[in-house]
Amino acid sequence: MKIIAGKIILFGIFLLQYSLIIAQKDIKHFIFFSRNREGIKNKKFYLNAGVKGAQITYPWRKLEPRKNQYNFSEIEEDLNFLTSKGKRLFIQIQDVTFDSTINAVPAYLLEDTMYSG
Repeated sequence: MKIIAGKIILFGIFLLQYSLIIAQKDIKHFIFFSRNREGIKNKKFYLNAGVKGAQITYPWRKLEPRKNQYNFSEIEEDLNFLTSKGKRLFIQIQDVTFDSTINAVPAYLLEDTMYSG
C-alpha cells in the first residue's frame, strides 16, 4: 500500500513539473510603453523575439474627442506597425490618471450634468 501511495505521489509531482514546463512555453511578454507610442519603433524592441508585443495606453479623451465621435487612428497606426513587425498590441484605455493636470476622460463627461459634470 505504501509503495502504491509513493508511486502516486511521484506521478503527481511529475505531472506538476510537466505542466509548469508547458505553462512557461505559453508565457507571452509585452513591454509597457504607457503613452510613449514612439517607443514601439525602437529596433531593440521589435527585433526582440522574446517579446510578443506592446501594451500602450490610450486616453479615452483622445479616442472620443466629442460625444459619440470616435478617433481610433492612433490605435490603427500602432496596430499596423506592430503587425508588420510580427508583434501584437495590448490596448489599455485610460480613464483615470495619477497626474491631476491630465483629464483622461472626454470633456462632455466633465461638463454635462447628466454625467454629474
